[in-house]
Parts: sequence; C-alpha cells; structure tokens
Amino acid sequence: MRTQEAKRLFKHAFRKAIREKSKILDEAAFPAYAHRNLVIDRIFWGRLAAAERYLATRSPKTVLDFGCGSGVMSFIMSGLAERVVATDIEPATFRRMQSAVRFPPNVVFVPAPELAGETYALSFDAIVALDVLEHIPDLTEVLGRFKKLLKPAGVIVISGPTENALYKLGRRIAGNRFTGDYHVSNIARIEAECRRHGHVQTIAVLYPVLPLFKVFTLQVDEQ
Repeated sequence: MRTQEAKRLFKHAFRKAIREKSKILDEAAFPAYAHRNLVIDRIFWGRLAAAERYLATRSPKTVLDFGCGSGVMSFIMSGLAERVVATDIEPATFRRMQSAVRFPPNVVFVPAPELAGETYALSFDAIVALDVLEHIPDLTEVLGRFKKLLKPAGVIVISGPTENALYKLGRRIAGNRFTGDYHVSNIARIEAECRRHGHVQTIAVLYPVLPLFKVFTLQVDEQ
C-alpha cells in the first residue's frame, strides 16, 4: 500500500520537524504521526490506510486533500489519482514537508481562497477531509463548498476523533502536545451534520470495542 511507503518517507521527517516546538506543527498532527507508541502509530497511520483502501475501489481521477497539513495524504493519493490538489489555510506545513520529501508531480498545492472561484467547480471525484472538520465551527458552510467542488456522484471521505473519555485519557497519556484544545467539534456532531446533506457510510472505526476515531464517507444529495 502507498500508506506504508509514505510512512517510511515521512516519519523520519516528522520526528526531525517536531524537535522545534510549534503549535502549527502540533495542530497538523506531526507529533502523532511521529509518535513511538504503537497504539498511537497504528491509529493515525491506520486512518490513512482506511481512506486509501476505500478510494482504491473507486479509482478517482481527481482528488482534493482538504486541510492537507503535511501533505502525507496527498502523497498517498498520488498513487491512485491522476491529479491531487492539496489545500490548507496554513501552507507552511506543506511547504516544510516539500523540502524534506519529494512529492510526485501530480500533486499540486492550491491556496484555500482559490478554491472558492469557478475554476474548481465540479472538479473532483473525491474530497478527503481527514481530521480537519473538528477544527471548523461552520460545518454547513464547508459542506456547501464541498458540494460545489465535487463532480456528480463524487464522494467525501471524512475522519475525526470521538472525543470520548478514553480518547481524552489517551491524549493525556500521549503528552502535552496532544491537548486537542483547538477542536471545536467531534466526529459524532460532524456525522450528524453530514447526514443532513446526503448518505453516510462508515468505512472504519479505530478501534471498534474502544472507538477513538471514525472514518466515513458522504455522498451528497443532488442539488
């Protein structure tokens, strides 16, 4: 799987980057992807693998990595899609990884404001929003933007933390770089909002008995 290749290339770069104390890197989950704890490692890289497995069944030609952060998911999707557009309101984290990892030429970074125009309307077979929507207060507005960007029959792949008691305990055990104080929602609220816009299907729960993260898809209703 492309996720395993990405892990080999990115993990060392993540560990090197987090020697610098930075809230921006923390919010982009650099410490989680670099963590030496096997449970944390499997959860964070497992989410990416779950998304990759699902999208491999759809063979999308164009993918938007919304809230791309480091660009690790963009790198993974470059093995499935002809074109991957990475975007984030904070481009510094992506640019930083570009200096450490060689991205394939079919991955391009587009500043978030540029996606608001007509250039990218109905452009994407899939939108990936992994661990990003819990940072956004106005989910209705973002999902409305997604609808405009998706091609007919396109799909959105979403993941996020449950924020349950076990998850919060795990954050405390993981260390003070895992406060999660920048989260304004959780995956249950995100899923409930998504159900107002279309059909939701769960593709992975990490872990089923003690759920910490959930990955699901949204196929939006026709407008």
